[in-house]
Amino acid sequence: MNIDQLNKLCIDYQEILENLVGNFPSGSCYMSAFCLSEFLNSKGFFSRNVAGNLALIDKNGKYIIYGNLKLKGKKVGDYHAWCETTIDNKTYIIDPSLKYNIVFLKKTVGIKLSPKIPSSLITTEKDTYNWKYVEDEKFMPMAQYFLNLMTDNAQQILTLLTVND
Repeated sequence: MNIDQLNKLCIDYQEILENLVGNFPSGSCYMSAFCLSEFLNSKGFFSRNVAGNLALIDKNGKYIIYGNLKLKGKKVGDYHAWCETTIDNKTYIIDPSLKYNIVFLKKTVGIKLSPKIPSSLITTEKDTYNWKYVEDEKFMPMAQYFLNLMTDNAQQILTLLTVND
């Protein structure tokens, strides 16, 4: 699997999720992390869903924070979740839920993120000026709780991802 295939997987995932639960399902990062890690594991890759802290830079150069990072900025959420997978001995962060963070922050909080924040992120870099992903296992029970509420949707998404593959 290469970057183009991972990008297509993220686009397919976003379309499936939007068709199942609505156009911009904010707060669905836990679903993205779980579904993508399960799908990639089924294809033979080592993948895992990860929960922790996320900081994204806004258009004014200030951090927007999910979690408890010790950065100057505005806290907007309790945690974030994403998928990590290993391909060719490199660990990639795969985060298609950024699309929904971008929309949520603009419509609900009035914050516009930097144009350098993509709607899907596929990167080996956890800590850059534009984003900071920091794993914190204490957030996994919260992510699992919300995932348990959406078990049927998660199963539908996994089935549809397999069909689209």
